[in-house]
Amino acid sequence: MSTKNGSDTSRTQLSHEARLASRAKRARLAGALASLAARRAKRARLAGALASLAARRAKRAVTLSRAAKQRLKWMEHFGKFRNARLTCRHFGISPDTFYLWRRRFNPENLKSLEDDFRTRKPRKTRFSKHQQAQLETVKKLKDVNPRLGKVRIAKILREMGYKISPSTITRLLKLLQGDALQKLADSLTSMKKKRKLNVHIKHKLI
Repeated sequence: MSTKNGSDTSRTQLSHEARLASRAKRARLAGALASLAARRAKRARLAGALASLAARRAKRAVTLSRAAKQRLKWMEHFGKFRNARLTCRHFGISPDTFYLWRRRFNPENLKSLEDDFRTRKPRKTRFSKHQQAQLETVKKLKDVNPRLGKVRIAKILREMGYKISPSTITRLLKLLQGDALQKLADSLTSMKKKRKLNVHIKHKLI
């Protein structure tokens, strides 16, 4: 009977020691995980600090106009609060204006917030009927005598009743030259397209 009690006591003691060892092992594992999480958090904070420093250096390196700097503030405010309407109310701008620059904005290229005056240039130049008549008259005179200069053309037009200066004639001649070049480019493009089509048809037939 005493032998049985002794074996039960030893089993209980071993079971207790095993539980203590398991708890100690779990505690060490939890400590290791906490240490790993702390190291990862430290690395994340360091990476964030480095990214912020790089962004500040990039802002200093790029020279922006006053308007572009203001637009950059819009983007920073939106990045912080993620609310376009709030950004528009804060800076007193319309949603259309904000979304226009939001689409253009490239975080890796702050110059994307600068005005692009090329996009503001009208694709087609509008002329009044009077200017169109002047242009057609200058074209007819150049067709008759290509050697006519701006002074001679201005004199002829004044005799016809047009009040026009040689500098205006120069501008009209440039427009005519540009139209001629555009027509030449269009004709060359159409010729290339025809050649490609012919080659494609030949390949199909073969």
